[in-house]
Amino acid sequence: MTLQDLKLRLQKNTAFKSELKNFDGDKESMDESEKTQATVSVEEEEDNTSVEQDPGMDSSNHHHEEVPTPPSTPRTPRTPRRSSLSSINKYEYNTFDEEGEVPPPSTPQTPRRHSSISTSTSIGTTPRRSSLKGSNGTPKGARRHSLTFSRDVVVATIVPTPELAKKKSLWFMEKDYEKMRKKISHIANKAQEKGGAGHKYCTRGLENLIRQGSETRRYAAWDAVLDEQENQTFQGAGKDEDALSQSYRSACEESRAEATIRALQDEKEVAEYLSETRNYCRRSSM
Repeated sequence: MTLQDLKLRLQKNTAFKSELKNFDGDKESMDESEKTQATVSVEEEEDNTSVEQDPGMDSSNHHHEEVPTPPSTPRTPRTPRRSSLSSINKYEYNTFDEEGEVPPPSTPQTPRRHSSISTSTSIGTTPRRSSLKGSNGTPKGARRHSLTFSRDVVVATIVPTPELAKKKSLWFMEKDYEKMRKKISHIANKAQEKGGAGHKYCTRGLENLIRQGSETRRYAAWDAVLDEQENQTFQGAGKDEDALSQSYRSACEESRAEATIRALQDEKEVAEYLSETRNYCRRSSM
């Protein structure tokens, strides 16, 4: 690079710097003019607002009367709030911070309340006893317990349940219940064909299956009670329980008579069975 080139470059740099200074000066002058315009507009707005607020004031007098402000009293510095837990020195020893200052004194701890129910463990006092037992609280003498064994040993042999009968005959299975149902229906049909119970078939407990019109009698008794209750409600005489009982009795008169006869027959058969069993036991004991 020659000396002439260096001179040209320096001239260009100086020209650029002078242009930059001129640009900065123009920018500052523009900013100052904008600031002055803004202050003038603000003052005009304040004058307009003062005129609108005081319409009776003379238009030539636009200045505001300054209200004297009271002198501000200095605020007393507030003590910082401290946690009640951190301020308590639990173990009552002096603690210093890093700068060596002593912290504020801790608040004294209030002693814990002790229970009002105190248990006395002194020797010589009588123990408490329940009022339901009826005792006077005096200690009773200790009983002597003794344990003795008899010299005569009696051993009873018990047969286990699985050995009493075969496993198949221990419990009723589903097929056993099915056989019972078939047998019951067969006996009921035979008794109905012959017109009642005979010496060959025992129909005790099958009355609901054999008796003609048992269901009709049951519904007739219900209807009698409901009709009587409806009549009492319609008449408005109140509830008469005796009338309801009488209507049910009259509807069940036939069933009551049959039940009485059946009970007498059961009593007779049980007496015969017991007499036969007692005679057998007497003969076997001789």
